[in-house]
Amino acid sequence: MLNNKIFEVCHGYRGGRIGKTQAFLGDLLKVNPILGIKNGDTFPIARVRSRAQAIDFLVNFAKSFKKVEALAIEDVTTSNELEILGQRLQGLVPQERFYRSKVSPVVGTHVGPHVLSVSALEGE
Repeated sequence: MLNNKIFEVCHGYRGGRIGKTQAFLGDLLKVNPILGIKNGDTFPIARVRSRAQAIDFLVNFAKSFKKVEALAIEDVTTSNELEILGQRLQGLVPQERFYRSKVSPVVGTHVGPHVLSVSALEGE
């Protein structure tokens, strides 16, 4: 299972995942970092300059698999963006295998209130 998240730079700094200079420049340039999580390991995947580019990245990520068995999308406070993301991912999996949820408060504390997440369970 792969998971990608857009998170806020300031929360990466507060959580100790990025340095002060990197956080300052990221905030100044309005960079949206995208993290991947695979088998419990977190790693940076990309940095994009706008939320629209970040959503495009998440859509392309989900569509990059040959076969997707299940797909989940999550947010904290960005229900409008989650709805847009959901519409763009419609049809990749049957409706009963397409999940929408809220990020838990514990995870939300680390990634910020504007996080969007796409998780894909790849088929064989």
